[in-house]
Amino acid sequence: MTATQKDRWASKAAKYTAWADSAEAAAQALHDRWAEQRKDIAFLTQPGRIVARERFHADTQRAFELTRKAEAFRAKASNLHRMAAADAGEALARHRAEDEAVIAAVSVGDTVDCVYGKLRVAKVNRKSLTLEGRFGPVRIDAHLCRKVAA
Repeated sequence: MTATQKDRWASKAAKYTAWADSAEAAAQALHDRWAEQRKDIAFLTQPGRIVARERFHADTQRAFELTRKAEAFRAKASNLHRMAAADAGEALARHRAEDEAVIAAVSVGDTVDCVYGKLRVAKVNRKSLTLEGRFGPVRIDAHLCRKVAA
């Protein structure tokens, strides 16, 4: 039995969540290891090379790196959950509706704002717009453009 893409995404999201939990637990353990020394001003401020203080700083830095790694894993897991919950048909329908709305509102000669900046419409196609770019005509999907008020 083969798993669908959504099942693989959900499985990977669960792994990312487990990795994030593990990284957070390790970071908390590193912070807890030095709880007493963190309160000792003499330990933190006395001059000279103190090996224990170097370990303290290294462990603190490692704990913050683990916390950042856990945040990254949680963000990846969140994105995978979102992708697994989304339906490709919904996105396509949304893009088509946005295309139709922009095409209905735009006519030749209007100015639209898109990823290339504000450009003039040269031609209105069924699903896209042809714009007069700085270096020639540019064809772009209509849902990526917004009409600029004149």
